[in-house]
This record gives sequence, C-alpha cells and structure tokens, in this order.
Amino acid sequence: GLEPTDTPPLFEEFIRLVHPDDRDELRRRQNLAIQEAGSFNFDYRTNPELCPLRIINARFNCIKNSEGKVVKLIGSNIDITERNLAETETKLSHQRLRQVIDLVPHFVFAKDIDGKFILVNQAIAEAYGTTIENLTGKSDADFDKNNIEVEHFRNDDLEVIKSGKQKIIPEENVTDALGNVRILQTLKIPFTFSGSTTPAVLGV
Repeated sequence: GLEPTDTPPLFEEFIRLVHPDDRDELRRRQNLAIQEAGSFNFDYRTNPELCPLRIINARFNCIKNSEGKVVKLIGSNIDITERNLAETETKLSHQRLRQVIDLVPHFVFAKDIDGKFILVNQAIAEAYGTTIENLTGKSDADFDKNNIEVEHFRNDDLEVIKSGKQKIIPEENVTDALGNVRILQTLKIPFTFSGSTTPAVLGV
C-alpha cells in the first residue's frame, strides 16, 4: 500500500516535468489524496528546462484494494494552455467593458422580463445609493419608493420586450436615494444575451 510519504512508481519521473515552483504543492495534494484515499485536481506549469512552458491540468484518483488500502494512483494530464489564455482574455474583456460603462455618466442598464437588473453601471448604483453588486438581481421597486415612477418603468420595459421594438421616452422622472427628482431621456432596446433565449431590455 501507499503511504502519504511514499513516491508512487514513475512519479519522480513525472515530477521532473513539473515547474520547480509547483512541485511542492503537487506533492502536498498527492499526499493528501493518499491519506484520505481520495483524489486531487491541480493546474501546474511545465518545467521550461525540459519542454516549452505550458499549463497542465492534473487529475488523479487513488485506487484501493479489497481492504480499502490505497495501492496506486491513476490519472491524466491535460494541456489547458489555450483554454487558460482564452479565459484570461474573456475576463480581461469583461473588465474593460465594466470600466467603460462605469465611466459613462449616464444610466446604463439591462433588465430581464421580471424587471430585475441583470446589468447596471456605477451611475445607477450611486443614484440609488447602493452598489452594483447589491443592485444586480433587484428591481427599481427595491430602491425607488415612488410607485408611479416604478410602474412607468415597468410598463415601458414590458412594452419593449413584448413588441420587440425599441422605444424612446423623451422625458421621465426618477427619484434618487436623496429624494432628488432627476429628469431623464431614455432609449430602451429589446435584446437577448448571447447563448440565451430569455428576452430582456437594454436601456440608456
């Protein structure tokens, strides 16, 4: 059987391919998996002295005998370099988009058919006296206590979503967190997020 301090056959040969800075963590996870007779999942870099630098996802499972003793490790190593780069680029694109819409002083938002915010910018969050995170998933009614304004927003949203046509509201009021009434000119456009069939409304 294997003990946490043991080195499984060929593991030392395998560990040579791992970046020196990632070896201790890989060993730690291996030992923990043996100790708990479980599995481990770890992303490591390859050793640039032996091969081109890549990012590898290692997945290992402990194999037990009839007595429940761990006797071997079996696993796979999958090159995820391109996937990792794509995820990094996607995250960077989201961060850039977030920065752009938050720099815009006008209200930018998207709501689902239930009237819940699925996208808001900093301008709206500040007007409602809250944060982007707290506003997301909530509705105007949660922050605007003027029922007439809220009903007006809701009716326009549903009209745009159901008709599939954009609408320009030349003038409408919104009461902010300080009780000030702001006068807005609003454009609302029907849309669906990529990969979704759920209708929504985009507003500026």
